[in-house]
Amino acid sequence: MNNKLALLFIAVLVGLKFIIVPWFDWVSETTADIEQKERSYAKLSRLSDQQEKAQAEIKRLEQQLAPLEKKKLPNSRAKITTMTLDYMSDLGKKFDVTVRNQRLGEIQEGQLNYVPLNLMVEGDPIGIAQFITELETGKYIMVVAQASITKNTRIESRLSLNLTLYLATKES
Repeated sequence: MNNKLALLFIAVLVGLKFIIVPWFDWVSETTADIEQKERSYAKLSRLSDQQEKAQAEIKRLEQQLAPLEKKKLPNSRAKITTMTLDYMSDLGKKFDVTVRNQRLGEIQEGQLNYVPLNLMVEGDPIGIAQFITELETGKYIMVVAQASITKNTRIESRLSLNLTLYLATKES
């Protein structure tokens, strides 16, 4: 009887070693794999949601920037020169100021492409103020980088203005 109990005990130990323990190992590995896959799916879902939000934000920003893109000058030196000279001439006539000595610089490329423009404007103080306001709020993106006003000693109530403007251009 003791032999039978010993054999039964050995059979139980062998069964535990070769059947039950590997089964528990397999169950724990499978459970870990399932948990890892669930975490991966959750992370992919979050990334997908973030991507959708980012795309919606990009579309919103593009819609906001679309009017500004239309105000940029083309990235062609000849077109910029022609458009700028015509625009300055029209503004000068509109506000009764004289625009002279226009010098257009080279296209500067960076986060925002721009062209520097130096010019001299002469006229009465109100006309010059309106001219500058129209430049900053007009149909093109222009930023006054530097301005120096001097009184014209030859003619009373006339000012001379040396301006440096930056004109935004479209990317090449």
